Amino acid sequence: MINLFPIKHYKIALSHRSYAEENGGENNERLEFLGDSVLQLCVTELLIDELKEKDEGVLSQARHQLVNNTLLAEIALSIG
Repeated sequence: MINLFPIKHYKIALSHRSYAEENGGENNERLEFLGDSVLQLCVTELLIDELKEKDEGVLSQARHQLVNNTLLAEIALSIG
């Protein structure tokens, strides 16, 4: 099996900027940027399937309501 996401990426993904600044090494901000993009892509695909008759303005607003820090933090807390 080919590991497309080496262990070093997991360590970086779990390294907050403050930890990296104190201990050296990379932080998770670049991977967070990638993750945000992937999440937006997935939500966009679901919205396109669910809201077939809506235009891009409505889709964009719906995505904005779903992919935001407050809602995502609530979801994260609810699933532990």
